[in-house]
Amino acid sequence: MGPEEKYQYWLKDAQYDIESAEHNLTGARWFYSIFMCQQAIEKLAKGLFGPYFDFNTIPLPTISKNLSTPLQTKHPCIFP
Repeated sequence: MGPEEKYQYWLKDAQYDIESAEHNLTGARWFYSIFMCQQAIEKLAKGLFGPYFDFNTIPLPTISKNLSTPLQTKHPCIFP
């Protein structure tokens, strides 16, 4: 699958999520509407940046749930 095909795949998925969000919004299901919007944004980001990054090989930073604990490792994309 080439970059354009990947983009179209994620775009189609994101459009479906937006339609689901609109449907939930008309039914006053606010939580699910917001969740579907977040999902659509995530899928659009994957479609836009996916061809440039291999998400399976980028090391993720170790993050503590304790807000007083700083980022444990330096992420190469965030901290050059």
